[in-house]
Amino acid sequence: MAFLPNKRSPQGEGSYHPPSGQARQAAAATQNVFFTTRPTFAPARRRAAGFCGACAVAGLVMLSASATASAGASAAESPALLTLLEGPATLIVGARTHLAAPGARLPAGTLIETEADTALLRLEWPDGSALDLGPSTRVMLRPGAASGGKAPLFYLLRGWAKQTQSTTAGGQLSQAFDVAPFKGVLVSQVDDGRVVLFCEAGDAPLVARRSDSTAVLRAGQSAVVVGAGAAQVTQRPASDWLKQLPRSFRETLPSRAAQLAKLPSVPLQPGPVLTYARLQHWLSAEPLLRRDMPARFRGLLADRSFRSAVDARLNQHPEWEPLLRPPSTGAAARKNNDTSVTEPTR
Repeated sequence: MAFLPNKRSPQGEGSYHPPSGQARQAAAATQNVFFTTRPTFAPARRRAAGFCGACAVAGLVMLSASATASAGASAAESPALLTLLEGPATLIVGARTHLAAPGARLPAGTLIETEADTALLRLEWPDGSALDLGPSTRVMLRPGAASGGKAPLFYLLRGWAKQTQSTTAGGQLSQAFDVAPFKGVLVSQVDDGRVVLFCEAGDAPLVARRSDSTAVLRAGQSAVVVGAGAAQVTQRPASDWLKQLPRSFRETLPSRAAQLAKLPSVPLQPGPVLTYARLQHWLSAEPLLRRDMPARFRGLLADRSFRSAVDARLNQHPEWEPLLRPPSTGAAARKNNDTSVTEPTR
């Protein structure tokens, strides 16, 4: 079907507001958004959660919205089911790479990378959530889930993503935006120096992480961050951006989750060897993403080239230093075994 923006909001909402308490309370009450159903991954999110906590006493409507989001989030925490694949893609599950294939079940923390000639990779969850990935895309599923709490459905490091939510569940995260759980369809692109969101359907509450400002994108509206600038919300996306939209994103695809869920999990074929060059984008990402990388990939330090590359760029991922230069156990043992008593000076 044709991919056209929905009608504009008659009120023209969507512009960013300063993060004052009154403005945030009004926005939360108007949109029935209960942000405290999501974890705090950044200072902007912590402040957003704070003001929404104050709004929690506003009424039972907001409490009901919170319960709905919490129930949907528990379903989204199930492993993702890969249901469609058109083109090559690599999966990094744990510390091993695999070639993507329909029927694969992918846990939290899985890294997904599509190639320039990948037309589509689709993931589905039991609650009806769906995530379509376009070409040259890098995604992590449910970042931060290991630390507890409700993690966003995915982190978009680079490329194209189309997230479809039939219930208010599952948000998303990128370097510029933190999107709370929503119901609708949201298209996202992270490119060199630019991040774009387009709300195709529904409402998407978000925080612009660089400016600590909030907004609720209506159907048809777009939010853009260029470089280190502030987020700009417009009533429709730019026409040149729409022309770049992956062809697969222009259609509403039927779900294949029920069909594939009945089949056993597909044994995945081994993928390419993990090297520093392949992981560098993730190892040098923001702290939320890279904090668990040393424990996850420490076995790769046995490879001399990988170890040398990590050491040479330690300023980009300092959390690797304890593994590269562990404290001397010999000195600690001598100190613990020293039982001599020094005679005090008189």
